[in-house]
Amino acid sequence: MIKQKNILINLFLILIFVPSICFAMEKVFYTLRGERTGDYQNISQEIAELKRHANSVDIIITQAYQLDNKGTLWGRVNPRLYQFTRAEKIHLMPMVTNEGYDQSLTHRLLISSKARRRAIDNLLEVCKKYKYYGIQIDFENVYIDDRNYLTEFYTELAKALHKNGFKISIALFPLTSNIPPTTALKRLYNNWAYAYNYKALGEASDFVSIMAYNQHGGVTTPGPSAGIPWVRKVIEYSLQYIPANKISLGIPSYSTYWHMVERDKRNHSLGADISFKTAADLIKKNNAQVMWDASQGVNYTFYNRNQFNE
Repeated sequence: MIKQKNILINLFLILIFVPSICFAMEKVFYTLRGERTGDYQNISQEIAELKRHANSVDIIITQAYQLDNKGTLWGRVNPRLYQFTRAEKIHLMPMVTNEGYDQSLTHRLLISSKARRRAIDNLLEVCKKYKYYGIQIDFENVYIDDRNYLTEFYTELAKALHKNGFKISIALFPLTSNIPPTTALKRLYNNWAYAYNYKALGEASDFVSIMAYNQHGGVTTPGPSAGIPWVRKVIEYSLQYIPANKISLGIPSYSTYWHMVERDKRNHSLGADISFKTAADLIKKNNAQVMWDASQGVNYTFYNRNQFNE
């Protein structure tokens, strides 16, 4: 049996990298890469692109390290990226994530003063060894009950780094209010969003990165990755707690591909992130017409696709 399905591609495409606005008028760029083999095979193209814009980049934040529940630090900065930043005199800040974004492991790290101390010592050691500009913390999937522990750990780390002349930043989940706007978002607030004390973390930081994307995605209803009205609310909320000159706004450089899936004999929309090239190829292949949503400030398109349903 052949079924007709609507495929919606939401386009919010800015740049090749995920940029941010400013940190004391400095320009920050991210290279979100891990330790996978493919990441290292693609580094030549990435560095070539960075070389073309080296004069427009002050700080590169690169996904590099993880902390486990005992405070052990593992990972590394790509050696070629490290050499590039040294040659171009660009500040380098490694991004440090919680192990596997695992909630229980993160809890064990944060509640242990011994593990936190080991983590701080390890981060200070690599900053000194490699002469980093500083560290950005990107802890995600943190339970709301660990909110104070996260703040304490980050404040302790900030004091240690500042004492030794290094900078510190943190990636913050985007919020628009202190109360979940819908019942469906309550679980997200309790298990992810509201673990961040904007005011305290902002005071301890040299700058913060607001992750102003993923407004819609995964199992939500179809919609923009970062519609302008929503982004405006995220900024307005942030400004209540953090000075403007400390805010770096993360902007999505991907699209979301929406399609229908059947679960429990009912159809549901499912979204997946896709690259600019993939979106462009799909549009061309399916002869889809790109339209402009003025209310959200995004391009979008949809087309019909036939699929065998076995």
